[in-house]
Amino acid sequence: MKVNRFVFGVSVLAVGLVGAAAAQAQQPQASEPDAPATAARPTIQALPTSGVPHEIKFNAVLKDSSGKPLTGTVAVSFSLYDQQEGGTPSWSETQNVEADAQGRYSVLLGAASSAGVPAELFRSSDGRWLGVRVLAPGNVELPRVRWVSVPYALKAGDAETLGGRPLSSFLMVPDAPSGANPATGEPSASNSPLASALTGTGTAGFISKFTAATTLGNSVIFEKTGNIGLGTTSPVSKLSVVGNITATGSIAAGGILSLP
Repeated sequence: MKVNRFVFGVSVLAVGLVGAAAAQAQQPQASEPDAPATAARPTIQALPTSGVPHEIKFNAVLKDSSGKPLTGTVAVSFSLYDQQEGGTPSWSETQNVEADAQGRYSVLLGAASSAGVPAELFRSSDGRWLGVRVLAPGNVELPRVRWVSVPYALKAGDAETLGGRPLSSFLMVPDAPSGANPATGEPSASNSPLASALTGTGTAGFISKFTAATTLGNSVIFEKTGNIGLGTTSPVSKLSVVGNITATGSIAAGGILSLP
């Protein structure tokens, strides 16, 4: 009898476990959390920004006023000038440099500021000189060093030209206004504002004159084949005068004075 109860208990326990497993199978399964974004998507490396660095490497030897090499950390002032001697610097900065036992050091000019060495200093072809001075009592600025181009920098300068000629050589001339002189772009005489306001009439061969503020008419001067006539339209010489002359002499009325 006890054996039957034991078997019955085991059977009930087995049925309970099976039921629990079935109930577990019927419940909706919770979705697994998404994988981290770095694992699901490859990391995109940022492209480095392009540009010309505004720092210039410079090497030299530091010496004191007696010519003895300076060693260790030394405060040095660097200045750029437009001339070899005198004048005021167009740019300067101060840096602490590390000099070795022989006083040799290397520095990046422009590293003391975020802007570096201004590119505007090198827009023109004028020379630039670098002055170096140790910031210590009794020290003066060393003889200035002229900056020169390296071979490939000369090729970079050619980028400002087209076929060796400056870009200004290829500027197009703007179209001249209607009625203007094509060579100069200036309004022609017949299209000027004054010409459009003029009135009056004239006879071919007579030199015009203003008979009023904006009115033209004939003068007494006549020109024909290079000869000028006063009082006549048939000059026979460079100057032909018909009439009286009362300045230094006179001719009879109706006389003709001819000048070769």
